[in-house]
Amino acid sequence: MRVCLLHDIFRAELFGQGGQNHTSAMLEQVLAPVLASLGHQLVRPPAFIMDRPPVLRDFAAAHGLAHDVGSWLRLYADPATLPLVRQVLREHVLAPIDGADLVLGWEMSPNMLRGLAGLGQKVIEFNLDSVRFCPDLFLRARSNDPAIVAWLDSYAVPDAMPRAYAAQLMASMPPPPPHPPATLFAGQVADDSSLIEGGAFARVQDHQAALAPDIGEILLLKPHPHGAPHPGIRWLHAAHKQARITPDNIYALLAAPFVRRVVTLTSSVATEAALFGKPAQRLVTPDQAMAKLPEFGAYRRLDARFLTPACWAALLGGRLSAAPPPPPIARLFSRGWGRFTAPPAIPSRQLAAGTPRHCGAGGDGLVHLGFGWAAPAAECSWTEGEFATLLLAPQSTRLRLTCRAATSLKLEITIRPGGQIRRIELGAQPTDIDLDLPPATVLELTLRPSATLALEKLQALPENTESARQAITRE
Repeated sequence: MRVCLLHDIFRAELFGQGGQNHTSAMLEQVLAPVLASLGHQLVRPPAFIMDRPPVLRDFAAAHGLAHDVGSWLRLYADPATLPLVRQVLREHVLAPIDGADLVLGWEMSPNMLRGLAGLGQKVIEFNLDSVRFCPDLFLRARSNDPAIVAWLDSYAVPDAMPRAYAAQLMASMPPPPPHPPATLFAGQVADDSSLIEGGAFARVQDHQAALAPDIGEILLLKPHPHGAPHPGIRWLHAAHKQARITPDNIYALLAAPFVRRVVTLTSSVATEAALFGKPAQRLVTPDQAMAKLPEFGAYRRLDARFLTPACWAALLGGRLSAAPPPPPIARLFSRGWGRFTAPPAIPSRQLAAGTPRHCGAGGDGLVHLGFGWAAPAAECSWTEGEFATLLLAPQSTRLRLTCRAATSLKLEITIRPGGQIRRIELGAQPTDIDLDLPPATVLELTLRPSATLALEKLQALPENTESARQAITRE
């Protein structure tokens, strides 16, 4: 049998979406020998194994498609472009390989799935599963063919398995330090295809009302580790005065009792939250969702057996021979999703009056740095972007920051909760800034310098410390 391995062929450099799909190439290296051992052939469409396929360039020119992300979005799920997508699939994917008995697709677009189904093609669409905290990663797959769905069911990993591991993980974690109750918002990368709803990227600005935390709670914002410059997180931090940004491990947060619920646009954290016993709400139903592709149904979670000859022999047939065990799925991906050597913990940010904490490389003050900081230098940490935050659990209501800058600048410091604001002018020399702090379990200080600012150290001061006072205003 001939199996065609495919990816979203329109998500290409031509439309501002990077180059060729390297994951598809990696999967070919893994699966081609598996299928070959059974007497089957795995092929990739030759026209799309390159960064800027000429066939896409000619296709864009013929149909007036600009070389930008907007064109990719139109091709992704817009019903008006489905005939064009089907034409490309028929003429430039299936015809050059003389047809396929099965299409195995990695992260294919809704229009590609509809187009292949409309051509009478059996399809398995698969990608990385949402659960990423277990000893190995999982894949997930769905199909438009009932027999294939039954095969996937026979290999599916039930929710009970990751739920049991989540329970073990929570039992092994140290208890978190005191923290006020919170609604957790999980951020995403800006061009995540799961954010496409109605042919456009969803924005947090359109869902502000649903993100208001309950009375007495804070809105805890967790940036995606690869989502810089984090536009949604920055916008929510400005829009909600009770918002705080946290750098803490997402699984430590899901296990923490002070996190009452999880809200996200479409992040996979919502799936993981349920396994940790936390209610979760997705604000967006993306174009790739099962509700909008009923012919493909729900995904089945799969472990590394999906990469073995025995699994594929059960579907396609063929003579089995001795084969090495499959590699862990986590080894196939360069990013360390959910990988940690010890159970993750939320660090204590208690700051007792006394010895200063230093914010240079390896310093004991780095635990207080939240969002908006560059990698620590030898003696200090520099702000990065329009603002940076500090997180404190102070045991004193007096705090001293020692800062410096390359040039004179203006600095605004906001303290949450309470909304206190300090506006200060600094020279290029190291300067001590003394602040009055409101009583609170956890405080966030937001520093907005007019130019890049360096923080050398911070120190909680005894209550009776005398210092210069700057004017205080309220947000």
